[in-house]
Amino acid sequence: MNKKNIIISGPSGSGKNWISMAIAATHEKVINTTAQQVKDRIEQGFPSNLSEQYSLMIIDDCTAEDIAEMDLILGKFPMVDHWSNEFKDEDQLPIIYLTQDEVTNQSLGNSHFHVIHCRNAHL
Repeated sequence: MNKKNIIISGPSGSGKNWISMAIAATHEKVINTTAQQVKDRIEQGFPSNLSEQYSLMIIDDCTAEDIAEMDLILGKFPMVDHWSNEFKDEDQLPIIYLTQDEVTNQSLGNSHFHVIHCRNAHL
């Protein structure tokens, strides 16, 4: 699996959303949601065509447990090449998780995340 999903961690006011919005500016179609909204949608049967609608998903207000749980479920959605409209088997919809928890790849038992730690409060 390619390292493409990003976890941005840090206290409130440390710049997590600023960083995620800078990354989002490089994508055409972005869905910005919260962990609770994603959990609710999963219970209702999350649409499997997310990657047809979006090129990036940003999930705010995550705990470390949310990230582990959602990565298992959301990591299964294939990415669609928007130019050819064909599925790319090796890729999934890229996701940015925003959390106040201190998270590492080791703490998640996983190594396919880029982890960014924001330490400066009130940028």
